[in-house]
Amino acid sequence: MGNSALKAHLETSQKTGVFQLTGKSLTEFPEDLQKLTANLRTVDLSNNKIEVLPAFIGGFQQLKSLTISSNKLTSLPNDIGKLKKLETLILNGNQLKQLPVSVGQLKSLRTLNLSGNHFKEFPTGLSSLRQLDVLDLSKNQIHVVPAEVAELQAIEINLNQNQISTLSPEVSRAPRLKVLRLEENCLELSSIPISILTESQVSLLSLEGNLFEVKKMRDLEGYDKVSSCQFRPGVPKFSAHDPQNNDASDLRPPLSSEVVNVYKRCAQWHTRTNACFTHRPTLFAVHFFFHAHINGLECSRTPQHTDAVRHCVPQAQRAAIIYGQSVFAAMN
Repeated sequence: MGNSALKAHLETSQKTGVFQLTGKSLTEFPEDLQKLTANLRTVDLSNNKIEVLPAFIGGFQQLKSLTISSNKLTSLPNDIGKLKKLETLILNGNQLKQLPVSVGQLKSLRTLNLSGNHFKEFPTGLSSLRQLDVLDLSKNQIHVVPAEVAELQAIEINLNQNQISTLSPEVSRAPRLKVLRLEENCLELSSIPISILTESQVSLLSLEGNLFEVKKMRDLEGYDKVSSCQFRPGVPKFSAHDPQNNDASDLRPPLSSEVVNVYKRCAQWHTRTNACFTHRPTLFAVHFFFHAHINGLECSRTPQHTDAVRHCVPQAQRAAIIYGQSVFAAMN
């Protein structure tokens, strides 16, 4: 972007208090914004290529909304904690793995969007955000929802599309939590603490796309106390383009119910890793061969093909592929 165009944006922003410059392939946070630290209320630099958020970001004392989604941020400066009036922080689609402790100083923050980053652990230090309403951590690689979540003030927590297999019972003590989204994770039915249904404030619990039959959820104590458990039933027909509409009622034996249930959900997981299948070789085999099939790959069971496939997956799962060949044959 030329200097004249940037100057025009700055002049407009000085009048409106809003600076928006999206999709311009910016590689750096515009230094000229320092001239507007006294009056900027909104900054939107989404869909650029910014790798570093400069320390001077802490000088925007009037800033209420900061959006730097779909960039290349790998970390945040400690100075971000100086934004005492910040209410909305949108950082989805970056490469963040952790947050600085200073984020806990954002006393006015109401919305924090960290979707689509590289978090492997639930970020700490958020319990001091007493005004926080919405926390979005979907599309990360989080494995455990820890007991510390009980200290959060959030009304809604979105953990869809992670790799969560453990959910602390302490989550039920979160004082304001009304909406808990856990779709497309690695949860077994036994991983769902009964206290979330019987003792928590949660009124909307979303669990579709996990490793259990959704109808069994209805047998749990406290199910009726949750006003809305979201599940999406399948309809007959397998489709790679519409993966929600899958059914396995016409599959022939000798498939176990476990295999059938995973087969029904495989297409929903086509963009995810095989983390849920690490200790489930049979399920991984079905997942692997099903997606090879719906993506139009050659699934001929020739020795050459088998050898090629073996190089594409960990050694520990080779036995699963051999088993998967017979499973796949039964599905056709």
